[in-house]
Amino acid sequence: MVHLEPDGLYHVSVNKQQWLTSGPTFFRINGTLYSTSDGSLKQIGKPRAISGEDTLGQWSGQTLSYSAAGAKVSVSVRTYEAVNGTLAVFTQVYVTNVLDNIFSLMT
Repeated sequence: MVHLEPDGLYHVSVNKQQWLTSGPTFFRINGTLYSTSDGSLKQIGKPRAISGEDTLGQWSGQTLSYSAAGAKVSVSVRTYEAVNGTLAVFTQVYVTNVLDNIFSLMT
């Protein structure tokens, strides 16, 4: 099971025992590190519930967004209930195209 806190930190539990706790969230954009720990990476709003179905089956989860250097990054965790336990899938999507920024810096 994955629990996402309002501040973006998360905890992973296995057999009802806490197994992993995240650290501060960070991303590298154009070679620069942006982090929630120093305030250079800003969380946009609070986590929100999501659900759906894909080739792995029905899932539920949470998503939230961050911004830094004019870029927006969306992160989510989806959990699938399976016969042998719960499967968690973490994703991150750069909503704004940071590659355009990288290529413009190279020319």
